[in-house]
Amino acid sequence: MTYSIHRYQALAHLTPREEAALRALAQTETHRRRAETFQREGDKHTGFHLHIKGWIASSITLRSGKRLIQKVHLPGDMLGTPSMALPTAADTLSCITQSVTAFVPYTRFRDLYRSEPRLAALFTMAVQVERITLMDTLAAVGHATARERLCRVLA
Repeated sequence: MTYSIHRYQALAHLTPREEAALRALAQTETHRRRAETFQREGDKHTGFHLHIKGWIASSITLRSGKRLIQKVHLPGDMLGTPSMALPTAADTLSCITQSVTAFVPYTRFRDLYRSEPRLAALFTMAVQVERITLMDTLAAVGHATARERLCRVLA
């Protein structure tokens, strides 16, 4: 699999065994069409996705019925991780461009904690870094003009 592991390498030096385990974590790559939605908010789910190629948007439905794009994901991101603690998907994942993802069943992720505990801890840290980034974005957007919010999305 061609999943970018640069985020994990930024957190710690990975051993060759850890790199191999990370690259083997997901199932077969799935090629997705532009505008394809492959996870819907409220759907049952059994895992998350590794983002390999393209641009993918994560969005939620507001009480008004409008959609709010929370993040534009780039290769190397983990998609759907906010749903890990929930019985249904917390967000909708839609392709902005042609994209490639690879599905990781929760059972396979659980096994990573047994076989490669340090790598599993790094994975958990990477998820938390994404969460902190989202919190920072929400704080900035809450007090920003429309132009500043657009610049934040594009940054």
